[in-house]
Amino acid sequence: MWIHPFADYNGRIGRLLNNIILLDLNLPPIELRVETKMGRKKYIEVLAKADKGDYKGLEKLIRSAIEESIEEIEN
Repeated sequence: MWIHPFADYNGRIGRLLNNIILLDLNLPPIELRVETKMGRKKYIEVLAKADKGDYKGLEKLIRSAIEESIEEIEN
């Protein structure tokens, strides 16, 4: 996913597509915390690195969100 593949609503559409993929894989939907200034900054940073082929940060961010979602479901 590129940071700005669409004219508008890039993040919302991207996060929705992520959840569609996760649900298709029988994984829970996730919430990527981008509403805080720091959360948004980190999200943009890992997306920019992923655009250059470094997926480690994005994988870590998504893995953490999946683990958090599973924990919320179990509780």
